[in-house]
Amino acid sequence: MKKIIKYLNLKDSQKVQKRYRRHAGLDPASCIFSKFWIPACAGMKGIGLFATLSNLFYIISVCAIFFSGCSSLNAPPQPPSIDSYSAPDSVPITEKQGLHQPGENKTSVPEAGYSELTLDECVSIALEKNPARQSAEATVSMAEENAGIAKAPYYPEVSASAGYSRFQRHAFLPGNLPIKSDSTLIGPENDWTSAISARLTIYDFGERSARLGSALARKEAASDEAEKIRQEIITGVNRSFYGLMAASQAREVALKNLERNESQLKSAESRYEVGAVSRTDVLRARVGVADAKLSVVKTESLISMASGDLNTVMGLPVERPIKIRASGPEIQMPEKKLLDQAFIQAKEKRPELKAAMQKISAAKFGVEEARAGFGPKLKAQASYGWEDDTWTPNDKTWLAGLSVEIPVFTGFAKTHNLAGKKAELKKEEAEAIRLIQNVRQEVWKSYTKLKESFEAFQASESMVKEAEESHRSTKERYEAGAATITDLLDAQVSLTKADANRVNAKWDYYVSEAEFKKASGGL
Repeated sequence: MKKIIKYLNLKDSQKVQKRYRRHAGLDPASCIFSKFWIPACAGMKGIGLFATLSNLFYIISVCAIFFSGCSSLNAPPQPPSIDSYSAPDSVPITEKQGLHQPGENKTSVPEAGYSELTLDECVSIALEKNPARQSAEATVSMAEENAGIAKAPYYPEVSASAGYSRFQRHAFLPGNLPIKSDSTLIGPENDWTSAISARLTIYDFGERSARLGSALARKEAASDEAEKIRQEIITGVNRSFYGLMAASQAREVALKNLERNESQLKSAESRYEVGAVSRTDVLRARVGVADAKLSVVKTESLISMASGDLNTVMGLPVERPIKIRASGPEIQMPEKKLLDQAFIQAKEKRPELKAAMQKISAAKFGVEEARAGFGPKLKAQASYGWEDDTWTPNDKTWLAGLSVEIPVFTGFAKTHNLAGKKAELKKEEAEAIRLIQNVRQEVWKSYTKLKESFEAFQASESMVKEAEESHRSTKERYEAGAATITDLLDAQVSLTKADANRVNAKWDYYVSEAEFKKASGGL
C-alpha cells in the first residue's frame, strides 16, 4: 500500500501511468536488468552513493552468510587442544627462584646455583600463576562488562539497514486515477531500501535504574569473591609450604634415627663378638636398622608429595623440583582477647560476608526491576532513509515519533517474575545468615586449633628432653650390661616419636596460625 500512496502523490500523471504499466507488465522496458548497471553507476552521487553502497553491502553480507552456513553444515566444531592448557608455567621460573628450567637435567647444575624460596615468594608466584586467581579475575571482568551492558539503555540505539525484495500483488485503485488499464496486478516489482534509525527509552518506570543497580552490586560481589579466592590461595600456600617443611624435618628425624640404629647395631655386633650379648641382640638391632631405613623412604615420599602439593597451589607443574627456606613467626600463646577481636574483624572484613551483602543488594534491585515491569514505558524513535525500485533509491522516507507501552496482560508472567525476585531476596538473606554463623564457627574452631597447637608444641618440647635423657641413660646401662636390647630399642623409639611429634606440632602451629588469620579476615 506504501507503493500505491507514493504513486498517488506523484504530480506527473504520465510518470504514474508509466510506473503502473511497468508494475502491470505492460511496458516492454519493464525488465530492470536491461537498464541496470549504466544508470546505477551514473547516479552514484550524494545520497544515492550511500544508498547504493548500503545495498551492495547488504547483498555481499547475505551471500557471505549463506555460503559460510552451507560450508559448516557437516563440520562439527573442534574443541581446543588439551596441550594448549596443560602447561601453566608459560613464564619460566629462573634458578634464582629455586626452580629448574623445563627439560633441564637436575644433576647438571650444582645445588649452590639455587636459592631457596621463602613463604612470601611462594605466595607471590601462586597469586600470579594459580588458575583459580585468573578465573576469579575473569569473573570480575565479566561482571564489569555486564554492568556496562546495564548502562546501555540510557543511550540511544542507532542502526543502519539495507534491503532488497521483489514482489507482486493485487491492488484496488481509486476510480479517478488516470490510468487506461483494467489490470489490478502490481509487479513483479523490485524494492530497494536503505535507512538509518534511532530509538531511545525516555522513561521506563525505574526499570533501567534498578537493572543497573543490580549489575553494579553483582560486580562488587564478584570482586569480593575474587578476594575470597585470593585468601584461599594464600592459605593453601601456607598449608603446603609448612607441610613440605614438616616432611623435610621428618626426614631429618628419620635419618637421625637411622644413624642411632646403625650405631646400636655396631655396638651389638662388637659385644656379640666378645660374648657379652647373645645373637638375639644383633638380630634385634638389624631389624631396627631396616625399620629406620623404611621410615627414611616414607619421609622421602612425603617430601615428594608435599612438593607436588606446593607446586600445584602455586600453579606450577607438579613434577618441578623445588627448594624452600624454613621460616616461621615466633610461637606465642594466643590470648583470649584475640578471639574477641577476631569475631569483630571477621564480621567487617571477611569477603564472603561482603559478597553476601552485595548479593542481597542486587536481589533488592531485582525486586524493584520486576515492579517496574508493571509500569508504562515512553520511547522515542526516528528514522531517515530511501526507497525505490532501482539500485540507487532516490525517494526519501522519514519517521519521527513517540510511543507509550502499557502492559495490560502478559499471561501473569510479570506477576510470577516479581514473586520469583522476592523469593530470591529471601534466599540471599537466609544465605547471609548462614554465612555469618559459619564464619563465627570458623573463627572459633581455628582459634581452638591454634591454642591446641601451641600447647602441643610446648608438651612436645618437654617430651623430647625427657626422651633424650631416657635414651642416653638406657644406652649407658646397656653398654654396662644393666639393660637389655629391648630397653634400648624402646627408648630409641620413644625418642624418635618425640622428635616427630615436635616437628608436627611446630608446623601445625604455623598452619593453624594461617587458618586463624584467614578466618578472622586478616590475610
